[in-house]
Amino acid sequence: MMSTSNENSRPGQAARAYNDRTKYRFVTKPDGTEDIVAGTPPEAFPALGEQDPANDPGRFKIVQGVETLPLPKEPIVSSITALETLTAEGRQPDGVAIPDLAVLARLLQRSNGILKVGTHPRTGKEIAYRAAGQTGARYHLELYLVTGGVPGLSAGVYHYGAHDDTLSVLRTGDYRAYVAQATGNDPAIASAPAILIVTSQIWRNAWRYLDHSYRQVYWDMGTMLTNTLAMAASAEVPTEVVFGFADSEIEQLLGVDGRDELVAGMMALGRTTEPHPASPPVTPISFEQTPAAADSPKFPVIEAAYRGTSLPTGDAAATWRVQASTGSLPMPTAPPAGPTIPLRPQSTSDRSIEEVIERRRSNRHYNPDAPVSFVDFSTVLTAANGAPPLDVPFPSADVYLIVNNVEELEPGAYFYDRTQNALTLIESGNLRETARRLGMNQQYAADAQVVMFTMANLDDIFARYGDRGYRLALFEAAVFGSRMQLAAHALGLGAVGSGSPDDELTAFFSPHAAGKDYLFVAVFGVKRKASGRENAEALRFLDDKRA
Repeated sequence: MMSTSNENSRPGQAARAYNDRTKYRFVTKPDGTEDIVAGTPPEAFPALGEQDPANDPGRFKIVQGVETLPLPKEPIVSSITALETLTAEGRQPDGVAIPDLAVLARLLQRSNGILKVGTHPRTGKEIAYRAAGQTGARYHLELYLVTGGVPGLSAGVYHYGAHDDTLSVLRTGDYRAYVAQATGNDPAIASAPAILIVTSQIWRNAWRYLDHSYRQVYWDMGTMLTNTLAMAASAEVPTEVVFGFADSEIEQLLGVDGRDELVAGMMALGRTTEPHPASPPVTPISFEQTPAAADSPKFPVIEAAYRGTSLPTGDAAATWRVQASTGSLPMPTAPPAGPTIPLRPQSTSDRSIEEVIERRRSNRHYNPDAPVSFVDFSTVLTAANGAPPLDVPFPSADVYLIVNNVEELEPGAYFYDRTQNALTLIESGNLRETARRLGMNQQYAADAQVVMFTMANLDDIFARYGDRGYRLALFEAAVFGSRMQLAAHALGLGAVGSGSPDDELTAFFSPHAAGKDYLFVAVFGVKRKASGRENAEALRFLDDKRA
């Protein structure tokens, strides 16, 4: 049994308290209509914040008063297709692989960069469309690079400015050894020529989603790093996503406080045989920035979840990694009784991952009468199914589906057996209204051909991984859902993520899902053009988000 920050606490106690405190549910108001809240009445809180335009923190972190370096914008030319990049393991090829500045720039640009800039037709405000979607288009995630000397870029610690596609120089010198020590000398980090670090300026998301935002840190990181992993695969750069690290030590390196800006995860980029030189001293740093941290409201529930799922030192990270890697993984959930339906992943696409990311949009409009072929359906799920390259072995989330319109499948609810790449029918029938309900009453969940839900028994995960396992569970589920969406786009389909009322989801798929917790949901299907009325509603939606 393990814990993270408190050796006397029950494994997963902090994560379980946060997860239960922020479950979405429908409640009936006095007038008979329903509202969405988080938590359990009478201690529930609104699902959405006031979203006052006067204190909207915006979409970018802009570091001021430091040297900035413009980045090249050279596409990665690769013979590897988008579908192939999604199934890459991340640890190939063998041997030395040192990405240059052009490759690192492209990874940043296609992970959190701006694809294009438009203008809101009603307000005239600028809309920046990012490479990877984030919940509610709040774009709270930030990227940092820690490098040794790589071709085109000196050793240093850098912040990626998505607003102007530059690197801001935070520290000069090679700090990779410091990062490696903070991870307890994770082998991939210890041999990486470059290290990507992900943080969240949590108020930028909590402005809309309040305490629920800590879940979205890992949903959105999973979505973003799915792009990064696929782009790195196209450039043949080996990768590993690392969760075992001392949060406070990385906070020190980046000059963030762990309250207004949280460290979420990191990724080793490339491989070298040269040992990291000793790092310079990590002295305190701080910079003027927009939005100013002092202007951010505080969120004690999120702070408790972050600290409760943190690791205090590099030694603790090393211990956590050993314990998390010891013994066999929990057995995959057996499918329900009944005949299985093997998938036939035979669809192909010559689209590159560059092209797919460029064309990707969050699609909320589907033609419910047009079926998805069984082969395309099979290909999308199969492409999503690979395990992301992690620093510890981790069990795959369980996948449940509501199938509304797929050739060769009767409509109904299914369990996707990831080990056998096969389906088992749980309940047959038209479940479009159920899909709508479990998609937070969003019409696109009823119209889309497929709605996918990932779930897991978090208590089993906590027993092996402690509170830290909460971050991993949300991330792994989000990677599956994000790969599914990119694969759908590669085949010319539409896709988008959503939300779900936690306990209603478990109840619907029980008894098979009894004891499991909701992790992630997304849909895909045959997209259609929005009607004039729907476009008008979308404009109001953008107004609400002050895009």
